[in-house]
Amino acid sequence: MGASYWSHFTSYQENIEQALHCLQVTVLATGDYYLACSPAERIAWLEKELARPFDEQFGFASHGDEETRDELHNQAIFDLKWLQDNPDPKVYADKLRQIEMINGFGTSTHSILDIYQVAAEPAFGSASPMSCEEQLAVFGTIKPTKELINENAELEALISLMERWTGRYVIIYKEDLPHEIWFCGVSGD
Repeated sequence: MGASYWSHFTSYQENIEQALHCLQVTVLATGDYYLACSPAERIAWLEKELARPFDEQFGFASHGDEETRDELHNQAIFDLKWLQDNPDPKVYADKLRQIEMINGFGTSTHSILDIYQVAAEPAFGSASPMSCEEQLAVFGTIKPTKELINENAELEALISLMERWTGRYVIIYKEDLPHEIWFCGVSGD
C-alpha cells in the first residue's frame, strides 16, 4: 500500500497530549483510518484472514513452526475480541500494531492512531512541534491560521521531509489567539 499522509485539525488546548488523545477518539469513531471501518469490522476482517492457511494470509510467506503460529493466531484473535469491547484509540492502535507485527503483516492504521505520544523532537510513533524556523520557512509566520495551512503549497516540501511513522503539530491562530492544533504525519509501509 505504501505510506499515507494524514492531517487533522482539533480544538486548541494547552495539553497537547490530551489534544492528541481527543483527536484519536474522533478519528476512531469516524473510521478515518486504514480500511475505514469500525474496530468490530476490522476485527472480523482480521479473524477471517487469520483463519486462512498461514501462507495465504495477507500475501506473506509462512514462517515459524505450526504450534507457535497457532498460538500466536489464537492470541491475536483473543486480543482482537478484547478490542471490540475496549475501543480506546491508543489501546486499539497499540494492540493492532502488536498483533500485526507478531504475525508479520504490520500494515498500521495509516492515520494519527499510529502516533502514540507527543515528543520534543521527531521520533518514531511521536508527534513533535514544528520549530519556529520551520514555521517561518513553510508559512512565513510563527502564528499560522487555518486558511494559511489550507492554502499553502509549501506543505508538499514539509511532507516530503517527514520520516515515516512520525507526526508534527502546529498551533493554529485566529485573531492572534490559539484556536486549533493541526496535526499531520506519514505512516504505513
